[in-house]
Amino acid sequence: MSKNGTNRETTALKTKGMNIKTKFILSILPIIVVLLVILTIITTSISRSIITGRVNSEMGAILGQYTNEIAGELDEIKAEADTLSYFVASTCGSASVDEYKQALSTIVKNNHMVLGSGLWFEPYVFDKNSEYYGPYWYKNVDANGAWDKGELIECWDYSNAEYDYFTQEYYTNAKALPAASITDPYYDETSGLVMATCSAPIKNAAGEYLGCVTVDVMLTSVNEKLASIRVGNTGTVWLIDGAGNYVYHPAFENAAADGLNISSSTELGKYMSEIQTKDTGTGDFSYDGAKRLLYWESVPDMTWKMGLTIENGELFAQVNSLIIISAVMCIVIILLCGAVIFLQANSISKAVSVIAAALEKLSNGEFAKVRENKERTDEFGIMIDSTNSVVDTLSTTVTSIKNLASRVADSAKELAGTSEQISHTADDVSIAVQEIAQGATQQADEVSGASTSAGVVGDAVGAITTTVANISTAAGEMSEASKASSDSINNLAKASEVTSSKIDDITATIDATKEAVNRIHEKVEGITAIASQTNLLSLNASIEAARAGEAGRGFAVVAEEIGHLAEDSASMANEIRAEMDTLLKQSDAAVGAVREVKESNISTQNALTETLDSIDSMIRDIEKTVEDIAVIEKETDDCGTAKNSVVDTLSALSAISEENAASCEETGASMQELNATVNTLAQSAKELQFIAEKLNEDMQFFKI
Repeated sequence: MSKNGTNRETTALKTKGMNIKTKFILSILPIIVVLLVILTIITTSISRSIITGRVNSEMGAILGQYTNEIAGELDEIKAEADTLSYFVASTCGSASVDEYKQALSTIVKNNHMVLGSGLWFEPYVFDKNSEYYGPYWYKNVDANGAWDKGELIECWDYSNAEYDYFTQEYYTNAKALPAASITDPYYDETSGLVMATCSAPIKNAAGEYLGCVTVDVMLTSVNEKLASIRVGNTGTVWLIDGAGNYVYHPAFENAAADGLNISSSTELGKYMSEIQTKDTGTGDFSYDGAKRLLYWESVPDMTWKMGLTIENGELFAQVNSLIIISAVMCIVIILLCGAVIFLQANSISKAVSVIAAALEKLSNGEFAKVRENKERTDEFGIMIDSTNSVVDTLSTTVTSIKNLASRVADSAKELAGTSEQISHTADDVSIAVQEIAQGATQQADEVSGASTSAGVVGDAVGAITTTVANISTAAGEMSEASKASSDSINNLAKASEVTSSKIDDITATIDATKEAVNRIHEKVEGITAIASQTNLLSLNASIEAARAGEAGRGFAVVAEEIGHLAEDSASMANEIRAEMDTLLKQSDAAVGAVREVKESNISTQNALTETLDSIDSMIRDIEKTVEDIAVIEKETDDCGTAKNSVVDTLSALSAISEENAASCEETGASMQELNATVNTLAQSAKELQFIAEKLNEDMQFFKI
């Protein structure tokens, strides 16, 4: 084969290898990229959903905590008002105003939120001569609600028709309701404070309405508490009454005094009406160029509502960081997977290329062993070793056949020369017989010459016999070598079949691994479901702990830790699921690679079958040659017999000269038979030489 032809074949093999590598990369890498992108999107979506749910729960818990605190303080005041009303109702007509003053003063002095307290009786109930009877005792406070710790001031300024307390909200509420209630906040111009009045009805044993007890609540401490609340870095709270008026707003210092209503908060948009009509809810709006989340909840047993707003970016900063980290990890994983896939594809392509190159050279008669990838110990390494073994076996067999063919050719040439020599000798004998027939006088001399010639013929026939024996031995050795080659190739084919069986076993093992991974995947789904349920229980426990107030703080910490454990379990389950998916993909890739190896092994078996057929044909030709040599050997034996006859005849001619003429005729007939035999021997020698030359020509196909 020419150098250019070799280069073309090498280039073709490289091109095929590159196609396999490209196909391998393009069939796997896009799937990995798509799966990683989908996984990243799903992970961030689930994380956002989980964080959103947790944020909503936490915000609800925070609102619940503060609304419960406010409601608790106001409930305490309502309870005290109810207690006072029961006391007044049970002692009305027997107790003096001073006794009532002492009872009311105790409440006013002991509660920092209370400004003052008063009694407001129905006309002529307490004093038969007074239509308006309403004593009021209050603290002397400054504009911030700070008390000077002095004695309470007694006031009767509201016991007149001008004020007409019968028409005031606190009085009508007490008359209409069975227990204490608190009015909506209002701004008191006299004190300069935002207040709310708690009123409790005074009813006798018969259920008759006698009047009410009032406790004025300063909301200064409530506003201070609300102003101190910070949720994160940007979260603030506000408070409105049942009419939608702001009791407190972090952006307006005097919101209540200025009569600021929720309708003034235009940034709330559609939520303004929802806040006033719904007890609880969530939403979002834009303020100062930032998106803020909105949560509101009603104060228990009141028409007041507390709201909380916080910037969206602060709450979802973790989600945004997770998205960035997930994107970076996705890119890194894609690059790593691409590199691994490229290296594996390049390794497989290189192994296939060197094996294909060796088989290509073998198909062109060149025995080239694979001298690359000797370090491989996988299936490709086994294929390389098997290929080299085939090359070694065929090389040895073909070398032996070529040597035997050369020996057959030499023997055929020698046989042809001997046949020609015998032919010339037979001609000489024929001439001698004719001379014997021409003259009896020369019979003695000719008989002597004939005896000498017969000796030469005997020697020639002996040489022919030896040569034919050598040729027969060589042909037998050639047949044995051919059969050994056939057996070696048969053994190689059986080894290839065993390799196919092992590949099937590997495929079954990979399939079993894949099934085990699928079962693990199902268990991981169960773990994820359990983690989700645990997380939900943690959130519910956190809410209940928040509602329980101070008593539930320890339980809230436990619930939060359970929530963290549930999140860790879900995260670990997701990581296991990702590893299982990766393992499933690698199993599928391994199955595909094994199938390609099996197809390549089948191609090798087909090539071995063709080689075996060629060697079987060669064996049949050699067997035919052996048969022809047997014929030559038989003809040589006939020559020996003829030689013996000639010697006997010449002896008879020497002993019986009178039978010379008859002996000459018999000798002539014998010489004709010898000539025919020699011609047959010459023809067989030419045929044997043709077979040897043809065998040599066929063996030139192999380059050793």
